Amino acid sequence: MKQEFCVAICPHCDGNGLLYIVKDEKSGELHACCDECYQEFINPNDIKTKNSFLSLDFNNVSVDVEVALNSKWKDYIYVLENGKWLKYTDKSIKLF
Repeated sequence: MKQEFCVAICPHCDGNGLLYIVKDEKSGELHACCDECYQEFINPNDIKTKNSFLSLDFNNVSVDVEVALNSKWKDYIYVLENGKWLKYTDKSIKLF
């Protein structure tokens, strides 16, 4: 079973979209991509400034939480625990 996690609520979607970590298969880079409007963010700071681009590359693949925890996105991860999104700072949250 895959751990559900995200990094933020999309700033373009009025709270309707979640940003998930995806891997660009061409460059190997990890980006955050909105599951609603498909805007992609290359760096965590881009979320605050709304610096994004429309993802038309549907070859991007989602990554496991372990991969995300070893990336530039590690300080921004939220995990779904008991129906609530919790910031992954509390190591008591079980990742599976």
